[in-house]
Amino acid sequence: MKIMVGLATTDEQRKHVHQIRWDVFVNEQGVAPHVETDPRDDDPTTIHMLVWVNQQPVATARILPLKSGQVQVGRVAVLGHVRGQGVGGTLMEAVEKYVQNHYGDEQGRVRLELAVQAQAAGFYRSLGYILGQDTFEEAGILHHPAYKELKP
Repeated sequence: MKIMVGLATTDEQRKHVHQIRWDVFVNEQGVAPHVETDPRDDDPTTIHMLVWVNQQPVATARILPLKSGQVQVGRVAVLGHVRGQGVGGTLMEAVEKYVQNHYGDEQGRVRLELAVQAQAAGFYRSLGYILGQDTFEEAGILHHPAYKELKP
């Protein structure tokens, strides 16, 4: 299995990002279509990452810069047929590397903030994310606030 990760910069790549998110969030998890997309998707400061397995797009994540040394990562979606095969971990590793190279503060530190679906809490804990005890509902799905501090 050959995994590649890159930025989604072309119209075709953006279509793949939206199709993956639609398949995971709308079709699989029942999120309302109007909730899945928002104006931040098209903001020029928003970064979309895309993962290909054997040249097929299978996963994505969205990076929203907040301020120096702080980003929000969201809309992390991995197609069901490749879950459990290291795709999500590879994606998050690439996200972390990218934000550390582009959004670090004066000392190179970055705080990644996420809203983690409760069913994926173990995955994010295994990657070193700290999950808050409080939960909240977003798009009808239970979430935890989470973060990870990256240091050079």
